[in-house]
Amino acid sequence: MSENNIGVSEKEIKTTISVGVSVGIFSFIFIIYFIIKQLITKGSSKTISTLIFTIIIILIVVAVQLGIDFSNLKIFCGSFQTGKDANMLLLKNGATALIVFGLLALILSIMPSWKAPFSNTIGYLCAARFSFVNTKKLIDRILDAVKGSVGNSNKALEVLSRCRQDKSVLINDMNPKSIDKYLDIIGYNKTVDPEYDTQVRKLRKVINTKDDISSFIWYLLAISLVATINSNNVFEMSCRKNPELLAEPAN
Repeated sequence: MSENNIGVSEKEIKTTISVGVSVGIFSFIFIIYFIIKQLITKGSSKTISTLIFTIIIILIVVAVQLGIDFSNLKIFCGSFQTGKDANMLLLKNGATALIVFGLLALILSIMPSWKAPFSNTIGYLCAARFSFVNTKKLIDRILDAVKGSVGNSNKALEVLSRCRQDKSVLINDMNPKSIDKYLDIIGYNKTVDPEYDTQVRKLRKVINTKDDISSFIWYLLAISLVATINSNNVFEMSCRKNPELLAEPAN
């Protein structure tokens, strides 16, 4: 903390929006975001819709984070400072949110494989409950339907062999963009299952849910870093203290 800000009162720190509260606020925002995204896209994994929603969440995060920084700066300094230092601080904090969160969101959008560590673990465990789909029954139905089918020959046999040894592989090998290609490889189509469309809708729901859970965790990790950096930047700010806060002795 800079020399000008030595002796910050305990009440002054407690009055600001903490990193924990910031993460709580963003957790709520992310949950609402993913629900709205699913309702609008209906499970679609089109590149254009994915890009649009990625840009939207980046803008929301930057705007809300700057709002939190604005509030903390106002509390910390007594009134919002319009000087060069304050403007540079908000610019720096906005850039931090945009670079850290924005870069991560774009990487996850372009490279879905980055989601695997969370989507194939926590995402897989929670997907059935949050999507209200019986994944065991769904997997068994797909594997039973393709019995005797060789799909795309050797590749299909290899994939099906792995799936039958560990049924979770059928779900974890897929991401929202690879569902159709994967099903084509193993030979699952309307010919082998009359209820193909219904089962694929269920499958998409599960895959999208585990994918969103992974994105949610990554987003929380990124925003925790952003909130910590920006909060420290505010507390390092050299400015006039809030006279009302300084007048009250710390407990």
